[in-house]
Amino acid sequence: MFSLGRSPVHTRTRGGPVNNELYNFLLAANRKDKMIEETITLKVKAKFSDDRKFRFYLDKVWDESKPKALFILMNPSKATCLKLDNTLCNIMNYCIEAGYGQMRLVNLFPLMAISQTELSGKLQLKKLENNAEITASVEFANTIYVAWGTEDKYKTRKSEVEQILFDNQRGQIRCWKDKNGQYPKHLRIMSENWILTDYIFKYIKTETT
Repeated sequence: MFSLGRSPVHTRTRGGPVNNELYNFLLAANRKDKMIEETITLKVKAKFSDDRKFRFYLDKVWDESKPKALFILMNPSKATCLKLDNTLCNIMNYCIEAGYGQMRLVNLFPLMAISQTELSGKLQLKKLENNAEITASVEFANTIYVAWGTEDKYKTRKSEVEQILFDNQRGQIRCWKDKNGQYPKHLRIMSENWILTDYIFKYIKTETT
């Protein structure tokens, strides 16, 4: 028989050594400061082409009462509703810490590819469908984060998406820049030295640019 009070401190099993670990477990179970078990429901949704070669958006929702964040990246890697990549993990961790409850990822190009070389000759594929999803997503978001990277490539496509943002934005448009002022940074990594700032359009002319 085990006592759940403060003594004895040690217990013995028949013919065995002192069983402190079992005693401490039973003692902890009888205390007021019991462990708490937490369950959170994470809703994940994505839209793919029929052949699953193109991904138009990826949603994660863990608290519908909190704000929504939209991230615009270069192109999807291999992340799905179940599979994760570095970019997706970094973005979700940021959203949780920043107080969001919902996030959506869209891209300049919807082709799922690990490297940009795979985009060669395929930049126009599913463009109309992708533009429709970007437009709807811009209207959905409380805050938009531009995160397609600082490379000075795909200027025409970036100007097209900037125009969608300019015409349809409902909230802030933000991005990260490095200590040299280069923006918008891609979020496959996130540095503590980067600065979160308002996004200034680079490829279209506005009253402020």
